[in-house]
Amino acid sequence: MSSSTAVASSAGVGAPKASPRDLFITALAPMVWGSTYLVTTEFLPADRPLLAATVRALPAGIVLMIVTRTWPRRSW
Repeated sequence: MSSSTAVASSAGVGAPKASPRDLFITALAPMVWGSTYLVTTEFLPADRPLLAATVRALPAGIVLMIVTRTWPRRSW
C-alpha cells in the first residue's frame, strides 16, 4: 500500500467530534425549512407562488438580520 493511499484512508481519524449543540443546530435547519414547505403546500393557495416564496424566505431573512445585526451592503 502506498503512502498516499494510507493518508487518504485515515483522513477522518483525527477529525474533532461534534458536540450535541452542533448536531442540534445542523438538524434544526432542515426541520425548519421542511416545516415552511409544509405550510406553503398545505395552507396557502396554490395559485399564489409569490406569496408561497415570500412565506418561505422571509422568516430566514428575518432570522439572519437578527443574528448578524447588519444591513446588506449596497455593492451587490
